[in-house]
Amino acid sequence: MQYPLTTMYAGFMEALPIFHFSPGARALSIGTYGCNLDCRYCMNQHLLNEPANFFDLSPQQIVDKALKAGCGNISFSANEPAVSFEYFMDICAAARARGLAIGCSSNGLFSERQLAQIRDEISFANISLKGPDDDFYRDICGGGSPEKVLETIRSLHAAGVHVEVTTPYVPLIDEVKMIEMGRRIAEVSPQIPWHIFRLLAEYKLEDCPQTDVAKMLDLKQQIAGDLEYVYLENFAGSAWLDSHCPACGELLVKRISTGGCGADVLDIRLKGPVCPGCGQGVGFAGEIGPCPQMQERPDPRTAFIDVGGWCGCLRMDDGTPREDAPANPLAEIVAANPYPGDLKTAADTWVSDTALALARKFNPDLMVLTYAQACFSGRHAAGTDQQDEICENIGRQVERFLDQSGYEYLIVGLGDLVQTRGTVNLEREFGGIVSADEGIGCLYGANGEDAARIARLEGIAGVFTRDEFSTRVRHYFDETFGEYFVVPQEGYQLLGLSSFSRHTYRTGGLNSYIPVCSSIGEPGAIQDIRQQVVETVAAGKKVALIILDGIGYERFPFGHKACRNMAGDLPYASSQLQYMVIS
Repeated sequence: MQYPLTTMYAGFMEALPIFHFSPGARALSIGTYGCNLDCRYCMNQHLLNEPANFFDLSPQQIVDKALKAGCGNISFSANEPAVSFEYFMDICAAARARGLAIGCSSNGLFSERQLAQIRDEISFANISLKGPDDDFYRDICGGGSPEKVLETIRSLHAAGVHVEVTTPYVPLIDEVKMIEMGRRIAEVSPQIPWHIFRLLAEYKLEDCPQTDVAKMLDLKQQIAGDLEYVYLENFAGSAWLDSHCPACGELLVKRISTGGCGADVLDIRLKGPVCPGCGQGVGFAGEIGPCPQMQERPDPRTAFIDVGGWCGCLRMDDGTPREDAPANPLAEIVAANPYPGDLKTAADTWVSDTALALARKFNPDLMVLTYAQACFSGRHAAGTDQQDEICENIGRQVERFLDQSGYEYLIVGLGDLVQTRGTVNLEREFGGIVSADEGIGCLYGANGEDAARIARLEGIAGVFTRDEFSTRVRHYFDETFGEYFVVPQEGYQLLGLSSFSRHTYRTGGLNSYIPVCSSIGEPGAIQDIRQQVVETVAAGKKVALIILDGIGYERFPFGHKACRNMAGDLPYASSQLQYMVIS
């Protein structure tokens, strides 16, 4: 039997997000693909409309992976479980038989039969209540109704399932209707946590304005008398993720947002289902995970939060703008010319526009420009016409910047993207834990026989012990990494725990050399780029380091020299590693 698992990631409950069930405990997040809605703003539409990589793991194998990864919980959370319901029920049975808690993230649109089954199988759920009325569900979500979702919330809560609710704050919904939604949740129970998600719209609604943080804060204050726990999410450093006792205000759990869904736990002071200060029941369930022991460390949060990719300076206690905030040098420039979005030639034009505006205003000694749309297009578009257009535009935009700025320059292409030749499913071949992306894989709990078997697979360039790999790339990897590293052949992707579920049409080429074009002398190796730029700036010249991500020899738009792209006898395979070396 083929099992259509597309996503498998080991993390913490807070990332799901589930804040009040087993706080600080590890969870294996899984999913297939597809949905019974088509929300116009969907951030996970690639699991709905694009081909996907499949792990092909049985329910029992999934449970085995969870246990080996130290996860006491499994959550079906990457897509809608109702569309793969029988598979989900089989995973539930396998998990419960081995003593693991299981739950899901869902839009709540189960059939009556499905809802009757799921009530007895799951321990926790995060249900998305997407809008206030049938019109919103019809026009924005493509179907469904809020009453059907609220019935799911009521039914699960009555059956003893721990329920949390998430609502994307779409600017199309006014605050009064958002307040009404919160009060309807409170009618089920005032202790249900409500996650209000700041929308960064994609898909068919990508031009929708981003939700204002001040409006989210006002909504939280307006609903505070009805719901005991309201969390504001999807911007870095949010101060509104901590849990406090609704009776005495005692801090129960301190969290920090890393952007996107969920959070990381900084401190757990809760010892059970009641407040340690006053003894009031606080609506937490499950087994509490180990405390991170961070009480004595300073709180790493600062007053800067990421709003649409640009920093705004706020007071972290109440979210209001700081009167003494330092001037944001980008604010005026970006407000006049907002970023147009990815997979567009206009995005690379914007890089030159913004860089020229900054150069005129601040005249910095060093500027670093990254033109990235060629990489985005090559990875996620089947055809080449768009990529050709983007690459040609990048050449024009770099020349325009250099002509108008007068900077010395070092231009580096971070390698051609090559057609995907195949995917090596390491999870299918190895019973232990595999951490893998398109570049390098790492095997945990492997022995020599495992390494030899994987080395014989089609698409594998080599398998190296941790010490061998450290010697080859001249970087020490300690015992927190697995016993073996796996390097794919050019054009092959590795599939393992935490791999990208989005299908990729092109992978980074394992190039031994990358192209450079420079007015300050050509570096002989990628490790020399940083030093060459630093020395030129120190000599009193103004320099622009210009990075063309996803453009190698095939499309590099300038005359160039060869720059060695090697760590020992292995090429730097991913642009992430290349960025680290250059910076």
